[in-house]
Amino acid sequence: MTKILIFSDCFIYNEKQYMKTSSSMRLSYSLRKYGNNVKQIFQFMSFTKDEIKYMITSYKPDIICISTSFLSNTNHRHNILKQGSTIGYHWGKYENFEKILSICYYGKLFGSKVIVGGWEVTIDTLKTNDKKKYAYQYLKNYVDLFVIGDGCDIIQKIVINDKINTFTINGLTATAGTTLDFEDKASSGSKDDIILDDEALITELSSGCIFSCSFCNYSMLGKKKNEYVRSYDSLKTEIVNNHHNFNTRFYLMTDNIMNDYDEKMKMLIRIKQETGINLRWTGYARLDNIKDEKDALLIKESGAASLTFGIESMQKTVGPYIGKMTDKTRLLKKLNLCRDVFGDDVLITALFINGLPTETLESCDETFYFLNSDEGRHLIDYYSFSTLYIYKDNDTKNDINKKRNNPFRDYEMINNSDYWKSPWGEKKDFINKTLFYDSNKKCKSDYFGGFKLPAAHNAGIKIEDAIKMKRKLQKTPDNNLEKDIHEQLKTKTEQKIAEYKALVLSNV
Repeated sequence: MTKILIFSDCFIYNEKQYMKTSSSMRLSYSLRKYGNNVKQIFQFMSFTKDEIKYMITSYKPDIICISTSFLSNTNHRHNILKQGSTIGYHWGKYENFEKILSICYYGKLFGSKVIVGGWEVTIDTLKTNDKKKYAYQYLKNYVDLFVIGDGCDIIQKIVINDKINTFTINGLTATAGTTLDFEDKASSGSKDDIILDDEALITELSSGCIFSCSFCNYSMLGKKKNEYVRSYDSLKTEIVNNHHNFNTRFYLMTDNIMNDYDEKMKMLIRIKQETGINLRWTGYARLDNIKDEKDALLIKESGAASLTFGIESMQKTVGPYIGKMTDKTRLLKKLNLCRDVFGDDVLITALFINGLPTETLESCDETFYFLNSDEGRHLIDYYSFSTLYIYKDNDTKNDINKKRNNPFRDYEMINNSDYWKSPWGEKKDFINKTLFYDSNKKCKSDYFGGFKLPAAHNAGIKIEDAIKMKRKLQKTPDNNLEKDIHEQLKTKTEQKIAEYKALVLSNV
């Protein structure tokens, strides 16, 4: 039986969170179905290099897998503040990279095959531009294979000594992974994964996005509704097993859009009815896809605890450029509908992008001051602004964008950088607005915003209590109380991570 050791970590909006990583959970589930002996090490950045060495030497894995899925968020905020970049420094701080390097070093030292995959492994990153060059040039001495895409089938081929197709970029050996069986891409945990009682976990119903927003660079845009969707039996089995083994009932859903079609909500409702599990979830949703009260009720009845809407703008003229409804009057009508149906049982997070076509600095201000008003705080529990980043080839990435006649045709890139200027302003000016909005929120804390709610639950503030607390603070802001809660959660998170570390090291 092949022994496989998987290292992963979890950062949510640049903060350390007590959550298991969905990518490694799915990978472990799939590899275990093949009969492999799989052990997962979550929160690996919290372990010392000596502890990493101890885990590798004690377990003696044949294969070591390192997930880079957390790296996009590592140090992300720091770089927005200091450099005006919306990309972030992909390998994080040097001390974080040292941990990755130590896994690779000890793995090779003790004879393991080392494989690296995750969001940061792409054709572009393998080409080693200036920001990443040092990392990849160090890693190529210790890493046997970089996997682009899903790694399960690739790893299993390595296990059985089957041939895989590889290619070389700048001295790095890589391969393209494929997903052969998406219907059962579950995140079912094992008791060996050290999942605590009532721990919130991460899963998904489907991959890909049926929409095509012009600013997005996601590779699986414009899929059909029934593509890359889990089977009902797979989803039900996962939820039942996790509830039976760990009392888990709360999930962070990583779907690009949860309410892209009704069948997904109906699957969750059916599972709740058939099992009696009080299922709750948080995830992305699309506001302009909630057409009436029936749509909102489906979301509520499915167990939604928190929704994150990518609203992007409340300027009507922006909509045709980005492929979304941005009419403020219509947006407010839908937000009021949601609040009427959801009451105080569902938190709402709204995301906005500064610098979109026709969006001026003044219209951005209008949105910000609305969000801080009594009406805005009633409708939206947490919001965040980012600054437009124009990805390469976004004007021609698909047929929809071509029909939009290049949404960013009026933008001029400056000196081969990611900085731009447009008829409505320069990127640096919108960055300054983003920073101003972040510093001047009426309700500053985001500890329950969006995807942080499951992590707060795992740290000790149970989901229903957290929702009530956040809604109360929206109605009567209290920055001192918010600060106290935030510090309390940081302390509780550190304690949970310490508890997890102790259990891992005693069960290697």
